Amino acid sequence: RLPLRIAGVTNDLAANGLFGKTTETISSETDGILRKRIGASRSFVLCSKDDRDQGKVYAVSANISRFGRQSSKGLAAIYQNSMEQTAYAAITLKIVDPDTNRIVRSASGKSEYFISGQELIRAGGSTEADQAIDIRVLDMALSDALSRLAESLNISSGGL
Repeated sequence: RLPLRIAGVTNDLAANGLFGKTTETISSETDGILRKRIGASRSFVLCSKDDRDQGKVYAVSANISRFGRQSSKGLAAIYQNSMEQTAYAAITLKIVDPDTNRIVRSASGKSEYFISGQELIRAGGSTEADQAIDIRVLDMALSDALSRLAESLNISSGGL
């Protein structure tokens, strides 16, 4: 298992206040999900910056390149009084060697979550439902990126 510490989460999102959220909130949610995913991983172990017992501890940083929702309202949707949305996220993870500050591995993950008119109606446009959907799509993108990182380590016999 590769020892990792979280170096930080950045984002390329230009819009502030996207769906009532600031980019700092999205970054904070992503940081929490990343910690949970690394902690539960079989390929990585989460360490603190001061953890000396693990030997060399690599840093992992996350960059959110896409996040948002897209509504699909056509003539049929207006006629049927229904609306559909697709929530999406794309995240790149980079593993950095602490001695050289060089990126030794990177992987991108993306996800889409389709929200039907019935689900939107049940949610009632509540902030709790919006937050749950946002967290779900971020979680799926991070899971995809971590899987790709783990796969790249397995292909190269576990060495960086």
